[in-house]
Amino acid sequence: MRTFPLQLNYSTQRQHEAAGVFLPGSSPEQWLRQLVQFDAGSAEITFVIVPVSSSDLHPRGILVRLPAEAILPEECRGQEYGVLGNRLFVPVASQVLPQTSAHEVAALLGPDYAVAVWHPQSGLIGYEASEILSMRDLLRLPPQRSADWTHAQPGTAFNRRLISIAAPWPDSPEKMLENAADGIGSHSKNLSDLKPGVGKSIKDAAAAGGMLLASPFLYAADFLANLAPAKGSRPTWLSQLQEKLQRGLQASIRLNDARAREIERLLKLLQNSPDEGLKYAIPFGGQGTSSAGGSGSRLTKRIPSFDLGRLFGGGAGENWDMPGDLQVQLLKNYRELAEREIRLGRHRRAAYIYAELLNDLNTAAATLVAGLHFREAAVLYQKKLQRPLDAANCLRQGGLLHEAIPIYERLEHFRTAGDLYAQLEDPAAAEAAYRRHVESCVSKHDFLTAADTLQQSLGDSESALALLTENWLRASDKKICLTRAWELLGQVGRHDQAQKWSQELKIEAVPQASQLGFVEGLAAIAATYPDDLVRHSVEDTARTWISRSLTRRDSQAPLMLRVLEQLAPEDRLLPRDASRFLKPLQQTKTTGPRRRAPQGKSSVSKQARKVSAFELPVAHGWFSVTATRRHLIALGLTADSERVYVLLRSWEGSRQDTKSWWDFNLKDSIHPILIGIDESDMSTIVCVRPNPILLTQRELSIESHTFTVGTPGWLPNGVSGLATCSGMTWAFESSSCSLKGFNRQGLPVADRQLLFPPDWIHEETRQIPMHAREDVVFVGLGSMLYQAGARHQLRALQLEHEIDALIGSPLGTLARIAVFYNQGGAVLWPQANGEQIEALPRDLEHPSGIFLKDGRLIVHASGEWRVYQTRQHKLVHMGNIVGIDQRPLAITPGPAADQFAVWSGGGPEEIVIYTVDN
Repeated sequence: MRTFPLQLNYSTQRQHEAAGVFLPGSSPEQWLRQLVQFDAGSAEITFVIVPVSSSDLHPRGILVRLPAEAILPEECRGQEYGVLGNRLFVPVASQVLPQTSAHEVAALLGPDYAVAVWHPQSGLIGYEASEILSMRDLLRLPPQRSADWTHAQPGTAFNRRLISIAAPWPDSPEKMLENAADGIGSHSKNLSDLKPGVGKSIKDAAAAGGMLLASPFLYAADFLANLAPAKGSRPTWLSQLQEKLQRGLQASIRLNDARAREIERLLKLLQNSPDEGLKYAIPFGGQGTSSAGGSGSRLTKRIPSFDLGRLFGGGAGENWDMPGDLQVQLLKNYRELAEREIRLGRHRRAAYIYAELLNDLNTAAATLVAGLHFREAAVLYQKKLQRPLDAANCLRQGGLLHEAIPIYERLEHFRTAGDLYAQLEDPAAAEAAYRRHVESCVSKHDFLTAADTLQQSLGDSESALALLTENWLRASDKKICLTRAWELLGQVGRHDQAQKWSQELKIEAVPQASQLGFVEGLAAIAATYPDDLVRHSVEDTARTWISRSLTRRDSQAPLMLRVLEQLAPEDRLLPRDASRFLKPLQQTKTTGPRRRAPQGKSSVSKQARKVSAFELPVAHGWFSVTATRRHLIALGLTADSERVYVLLRSWEGSRQDTKSWWDFNLKDSIHPILIGIDESDMSTIVCVRPNPILLTQRELSIESHTFTVGTPGWLPNGVSGLATCSGMTWAFESSSCSLKGFNRQGLPVADRQLLFPPDWIHEETRQIPMHAREDVVFVGLGSMLYQAGARHQLRALQLEHEIDALIGSPLGTLARIAVFYNQGGAVLWPQANGEQIEALPRDLEHPSGIFLKDGRLIVHASGEWRVYQTRQHKLVHMGNIVGIDQRPLAITPGPAADQFAVWSGGGPEEIVIYTVDN
């Protein structure tokens, strides 16, 4: 009998009647708040808990089985589910292919499962009858304890409250290293004492590497043989020297043979007895090009545990030459053993492998932090990696506040130092640190942060208000400073002062480039200020500035009129009058020749419809734009390249921007900035440079979401590729050709050794194409496509041409990967049986694109737009797209499943959202 794998596919049409609803949330409180809205008795409502994944059992939400003829409340935020065979719940907008009968569903689930849920992200989950819950299970009291606590005796208490704990030893990292240097090389045991097992294959493989060591002897012996006389009765000095060189050559060959046998035994030990093999493992140099074993032909025995003394003090060793394939095999074994040690909770042994065997100090430090060895991690960060901020963060995590504070002060992180002083109950030192932070921010014209410190940390709202009202025009972001000042006025109830300031703003000397943001800020103030008289006064001030701007009839006129409409939403004739005012301006604009549709390539045209558009702030040079289905993220530089900006904007809602920045001189930098966004987690943005410049992490809030923006301390230096998904961050290091995976806590949970393809050419400015999907990542190196995962074997696929870019289908849909070359590309279905690949046309030059949720692939290349369908593991050209004139620098997801956004850069920084007729 033939069998077929079942697939859950997204459908644009409703396929099932609602029999259940999935309610997101991770706590009983959230579930109860939604369950009480249902118009049914508590006994009739049953549900099961849906986990995040098979490896992460934290709740993603609950699947509620709806009672007969139940109606969903209007406030319900859940996703409706249908039922197959009365036991298998699937989304109503999904299809199970091939089609399955109720009898087949029952046979597949078997008698053990009472109900099953097929969630697009969590997968297929089965539940026994005992796992079906009701509302009473959420309200049940815990079992009563038999112990009697009415006669409990109080224990011994400290005579004062504990403020901090400081270790008496070591007093400093230098003394720690000095004391740890004893005992280096004290063990003389060697690998030859173990069971022998000589392998001819590895001996032959090492012979080529050994000839490099013997090459001086060969050259000298050959040269002297040509100088020596052909015949002679007595040995000459040349013949004697030639004999010595030959004996040296033979000794060199014997040494390499013995070392080859040692390496053979080491490889067998690492496979069969890894704990024993680690004791004799060969450390590799910084670039993995040489290895240091013991002197002579024997490997030195070491204690496989992280030791700062060995790391800083060094020891006796000698480089062992070996072929490249053996080096790669050892590196692969070491990385696999490091993962094994982390899974077993032996973080010191894993740190030993990373630091001493692989010379990967960044990952070693991250592993020590995960194992709560904060002091040693801090020493690595400060002394070896020259990353004092990460060292201070480690000391802070470990409760070593007295040692962390001086580092923060040297780095001028005075606010963090003040927080630690406050935690140590030293108010005078805390206030002094906060004051220094305010002075530092004011010197950098960062008045917003200075005012926030004054209000939040020092409780001085009056000084914060005075700082903002006097300096908002000097701030880099005048609009945010202005609105923040008005918020403070409303909080402290200074309505008279607000009324007076509103009148003064009518004659304020606002630069023309900042007037639009100034008017938008006034409109936001007029909508939220708590006093009616002040609101009317601010509205009048905004109208005064709008009228002045409209007399210039410049490019800001449409945006100014849009703000005017926001100020008077009750005026139904205002939009008509605004349109009449703009009509003469629109007629004077010159229009270029229309692009004719390409002939002979497709007889079908698909119309693109413009859904909406908006502009990014003009004050920054934006160089990177990306997005999720909910948020837009942009990176930019100031004109002098001394400040990096990040902007967050919600696709929906008020579209209020949230910004942050870092002060760095990037004029001479040649490296790109990488961005990794975890769309499923919706909580983290990572932007990192592949050089030692670190962007300090900060939390930015927009609507109900909080993002962490910056460079995490556990991310290695020299990263040239980055991808994130489902709580995993994948980083590629070009120097070692290794791929590392980190979890949410920064713990390295995957480490894969890759191979550079023969056609690979490394360029410093090049970004490695990567795409992460759930717990799998795809990496393009030259013409090789690698697929790796935390629980998956490394797979490699040879493609026709060098890979320029990778994109993937949205989460919750069938996995598809689009590979773009310099000319043409291909589409892959990773989950299909075998490697199924469909080629894109070769006439696509420098293609870029995006997948929509219904399986369509939008591609831009050669100045034109095309749309392809990728359903049923087939690539079908649907036609050329008309109605888009932009040449995109970035194509990102839009707010809806069938929408995408196009950013063209240059000129007005406009982002346009489109949808294409299906």
